Amino acid sequence: MTYPPQPYPPQADPPYGTWTPGPAPARRRGTAGIVAATIVGTAVVLVVLAVVAAGLNANTASAYPWTHGSAGVEAEAAATNWEFPVPEPSASRGTPEERINALCAELNESLTTRNREAFFAHVQGAAVGPLTRWWNNMDQLGWTTGAIGVYDNEAHGGMTIDAVMFLGAQMPFGKGTARGSGVPGAGMASFPVMPYDAEVEFNDGPQIVQWVPHGEPAPWDSDDLVAVRGNNVVIAAAQDEQGLLADTLAMADSAAEWVMTDYAASTGKVAPVTGFTSFVTLSAERFARWYAGQISVDNVAGVAMARYNPPSAAAHPDPVIITGPQTGGSFMAIGPGAFKPREYAERVFAHEFTHAIQEADVPDLKTDFLGDEKSAIEGWARYQDLRYMNGGTYPVGSRVSRESKWCIGKFFDGAVPENDAFEGQDAFCFYEIASTLYAYLADAGYDPLAVANAAKRDHGNPLAASGDFKGAGVSRDEWTRWVNHNIL
Repeated sequence: MTYPPQPYPPQADPPYGTWTPGPAPARRRGTAGIVAATIVGTAVVLVVLAVVAAGLNANTASAYPWTHGSAGVEAEAAATNWEFPVPEPSASRGTPEERINALCAELNESLTTRNREAFFAHVQGAAVGPLTRWWNNMDQLGWTTGAIGVYDNEAHGGMTIDAVMFLGAQMPFGKGTARGSGVPGAGMASFPVMPYDAEVEFNDGPQIVQWVPHGEPAPWDSDDLVAVRGNNVVIAAAQDEQGLLADTLAMADSAAEWVMTDYAASTGKVAPVTGFTSFVTLSAERFARWYAGQISVDNVAGVAMARYNPPSAAAHPDPVIITGPQTGGSFMAIGPGAFKPREYAERVFAHEFTHAIQEADVPDLKTDFLGDEKSAIEGWARYQDLRYMNGGTYPVGSRVSRESKWCIGKFFDGAVPENDAFEGQDAFCFYEIASTLYAYLADAGYDPLAVANAAKRDHGNPLAASGDFKGAGVSRDEWTRWVNHNIL
């Protein structure tokens, strides 16, 4: 999803981006699909449980990275001699699945304690460089715990395993609330994980010998980073762009404080995030890599990217980590278009942080095959960034910019924009039009945040979602009259 340039003179603000849950990993050749990491059973005196495997099928047609397929459970009890119990599977013995999951259990111990030496005792060869970069960047970002596991594996001769693995870490700011906030799950660690293609050898002890992002790399896999921390944000940049950090920290912190405070004022609850982690760059090529290479980013200034929690089958993760089939939080990538002019970045941050809060409030599920209505999610983020830049109120009458008047006057026809309208060359104008839906509903007595979340949950547009609430009757005709009176 792009946010194209505004179709008016050059002095107009450039466009900014969208939220996207990211691409589906491609199905691995020679495998039956993506297989979740399994929990290795403990051997007891009389009974050994074999492997509990749960299937995850890659859904390349869906916007959601990993969707549940059929799952089969097989278990076999084996009687043993009383004096000689069967040894527990380990990284040096057992089936390939047992071996790699035993290895992950050891690696998860290292991640829980952030024990670098213990982790890299199981890393060799071509895997050392990329995993060293990952660890160094997590140190820069201020991580507290992490998780690693397996989606899919294929044994080669019993001593080498090719696998699609996941790895992720809890950063200082992200989805969740602080302990003591009174919110269920407060103080737990919810974070997204990314997929990687790995090769594991068991010839001389278990070693990860190859490690490559499964798809385009995340910022922490792509560049050596430097990070700074504010009150509500961590901002990171590549080492050769660290001068950008001082420029953006204050703007990002201001936008973050506003969107979190506004959420609390609207709901009476603390925001479902502790803050935001963002990556900034003035390089179009670098921004394209961070944006996962999904589409052209020539006209996108910012994007909020959500990824899923570690699967519930992760091998012995830190008990504070939330696992399961829902998004574990978002991170933001802010590109060169956000800094033309420099002050525009503040609005971009407000827009993307709004996406991150909504995704934390209404997380996507792996089992959900329906996409969001862009009028709901982009209209809401645009409504909020306009309020932020206008002192907390949506601009109407004389406060409406000439660009907004031009856009809405040219393209508004009383219809809620369809999804494809947000991806064409005139998409910016449809962001503007969608934002008026929330302004109209607010004037009609509705809670725009509640409507926005209902629309995302129901995969509907804001007018349809308003029917879930008590309030004045709304209609396209009334919305049209409101726009003509207040905007045009």
